[in-house]
Amino acid sequence: MLVTSEVARSVVDFIPLNERAMLLRIQTSHRVMNIYKVYAPTKDKPDEEAEAFYNSIEELIRVTKRGEITFILGDFNSKVGSGAEGDIVGKYGLSERNLRGDRLVQFRTEHSLFIANKFFKHHQDDYTLGSLPETKKSTS
Repeated sequence: MLVTSEVARSVVDFIPLNERAMLLRIQTSHRVMNIYKVYAPTKDKPDEEAEAFYNSIEELIRVTKRGEITFILGDFNSKVGSGAEGDIVGKYGLSERNLRGDRLVQFRTEHSLFIANKFFKHHQDDYTLGSLPETKKSTS
């Protein structure tokens, strides 16, 4: 994880747990902020590997204290589906929920987390990987 030298002076702890999860703890002017960076196994990986991923995040969560600010950023390789579901899932998800999406919602519920990106409308192109905006061709 790259941070500016100013932020580096405020780092309380850095825990690179494994190739799929790390935690950066930063002292802000008010309280500690925990930034998790995660990358879940893709759907072609066995369920046991996905469960081990969630267990590793659980291990990192035990380091944090009540009242600290927490962000978990990364790719959970899951689909939580579309349609609002209380404060769990916003109305801006895509497609149908899959089993890994069920596991993410369960994890969210166990830790009172907020799946933020599903509460904000995205442009449809935001969901397409590997595409570049079209450029105007020169007519000279």
